Amino acid sequence: MRITTKWLSVTCLLLMLAGCKSYRPENVLQERFYHIIESGEEVRFGEITDFEWDRVDMVGPYGDLKAFRKSNSEMEKIPRSVAKTINQQQLTDDVTVFVFSLENKFVAYDEALYYDVLEVGLEVGTHYSPETILRKTPGRSIERGRRFRSMDEWRNRHNSAEKK
Repeated sequence: MRITTKWLSVTCLLLMLAGCKSYRPENVLQERFYHIIESGEEVRFGEITDFEWDRVDMVGPYGDLKAFRKSNSEMEKIPRSVAKTINQQQLTDDVTVFVFSLENKFVAYDEALYYDVLEVGLEVGTHYSPETILRKTPGRSIERGRRFRSMDEWRNRHNSAEKK
């Protein structure tokens, strides 16, 4: 009897864990934005994602969950991990979070460097569709020296430049 109870408990736990979804950015957008910037290609936003969506909302540096929810009150089922990531945007200065939805239901999220987002012609606080054309935007070019993945990288480059 005891073995059956333990086996049943373990089976139930595994089934519950299998039902939980962990949402993590794959940084697919970052790679594809970088490719668009380097190649000068024009692509539809929907062509660079591998899932179905009808709207994407962006949370830029220093954004927060309260403001996001205010402007997206109709979006349903945002996972806690994604809500936490959005809320942490208050502390970042170089990352943009993309929240994709289909018929007002959360689908996926990803992240990209803020400067690359600007360079492909996107504006934080605006909603976009899969039909939006992405291209390197003239006049928005950011020097390669200003692209940093973290503040540590920025400090390292800054300190090495001062020593020269």
